[in-house]
Amino acid sequence: MSNCIDIASRNLPDITSLLRKTVELEGSDLHITLDAPPMVRVDGELEMLPWPRLAAADIEALLGQVLTPRQMELLRQKCSVDLAYALD
Repeated sequence: MSNCIDIASRNLPDITSLLRKTVELEGSDLHITLDAPPMVRVDGELEMLPWPRLAAADIEALLGQVLTPRQMELLRQKCSVDLAYALD
């Protein structure tokens, strides 16, 4: 996976913007899934964010902003990865 996709060309947020929106909504989790818009878990329910459905290249670009090479490899192997990320 590379981080060479221009997410701005599709008017998509960067990962920090998605995480800030998650905090703003008092969400517990951010869900990034193929062929679905980003979603936030709020009070146990998933809420779609007002962005387009994510293509594989969009997800690669978003995750490339925060995952280490080792985490990217685990994602390729297991199709799932958990991580923690601190916002300033």
